[in-house]
Amino acid sequence: MRRPLLLLVLAGVLMAMMAPAAAGGGPPSTSPIQGKWERLAPDDDVPDPELATHEVRVFRHTGDEWVSTFKLQNDPRLGEPQPISDTIGDFRGVEADPATVDCGEYGCLVSDITYALQGVSTFGLRGEDPFRVPTVFATTETGMAWWIGEFDFRPSFPYYEVFACPWYSKFDEALSANPAFDLDCIVQGEFDGQGFENIPVEQNCTDGYDNDGDGHVDSEDPDCPS
Repeated sequence: MRRPLLLLVLAGVLMAMMAPAAAGGGPPSTSPIQGKWERLAPDDDVPDPELATHEVRVFRHTGDEWVSTFKLQNDPRLGEPQPISDTIGDFRGVEADPATVDCGEYGCLVSDITYALQGVSTFGLRGEDPFRVPTVFATTETGMAWWIGEFDFRPSFPYYEVFACPWYSKFDEALSANPAFDLDCIVQGEFDGQGFENIPVEQNCTDGYDNDGDGHVDSEDPDCPS
């Protein structure tokens, strides 16, 4: 069973806040998370380029905190240009122990994570009711990153979800990793007492998933060329 992620926005704004990790001193500006990250965000149910969006995050280090903006960007490979708003969200967090990162049973392997931030993402900054999501953003040995968000509407609404979505240092890499425009986030949750999950469709060697279950995303995975 898969619930559209849009339901998260429509259901309400009550979120459970994740306890922030203690900062172990400010990481250097050469951190692998510094700078621009990009993502292809396909429609939840329809694999169509014209329904997908190009998402952008830019991380910077300020004092003992990491901050990123979250925006949408037009790209001619996604069909007709769509109206682009001002900044629609942000993230604030601190350095976290990679060993504590958990994004579900499938993919997003802790053994591959090289650097992690833990904090809170805020969405809907231009609206009257912005909402906040406990978040981890982590880079990996393969050069990609994972945004891991926890949505908890309980007890006012019986919905809980954790999902992990891949991000890339270049949008070309995001397009290459998802040529079919399928939903590529790992989703696990519960709605009204019933569990549900989404396991991304394996597409090619750049998708960042551990296809053979050996604990590594590498050339041994069956979707990688021999």
